[in-house]
Amino acid sequence: MLAPALEFNILKAAHAVDGWLCTHAGVNPKIAELIPSEYRNPEAAADWLNAEFKRTRLIPQEKPPKKGSPKFYGTGPLFEISVVRGGDDRFGGIFWFDFKHECTAPSPLFKQLFGHTACYEPEGIPGQWWNLDTTNSKECWIFDTSKDRPELLCYEP
Repeated sequence: MLAPALEFNILKAAHAVDGWLCTHAGVNPKIAELIPSEYRNPEAAADWLNAEFKRTRLIPQEKPPKKGSPKFYGTGPLFEISVVRGGDDRFGGIFWFDFKHECTAPSPLFKQLFGHTACYEPEGIPGQWWNLDTTNSKECWIFDTSKDRPELLCYEP
């Protein structure tokens, strides 16, 4: 399912909304260093990340990771898998960054919303970043960009 979506260029790597940069796993400070200075706001950074994703998404991997999903879907920093996630790389790209296990806060260049690192409820620093991956929770959360905070969405099963 992922391969056809990549082939037909219907996936985005990043999106900006209300001044927040949204990616799957967040932007590691090492990735942020690669973003040219003229792209260092959420909207422009999303454009740069999407262009880089489009440019590198179909370049075959040199070798598969030690564990995790096969890296058939691109090469370069955006696709790197850190050692703490079973890869061979020093840090995780925007699909594999794990701020907890890499012991590195997300880049402070722009406000970020992301997931990938499972938690029981959203974790973050208001005005800087929020990890919204509540895979381990039975609750449903949404993020209100106007209030800069996640909110529990009440529902009945």
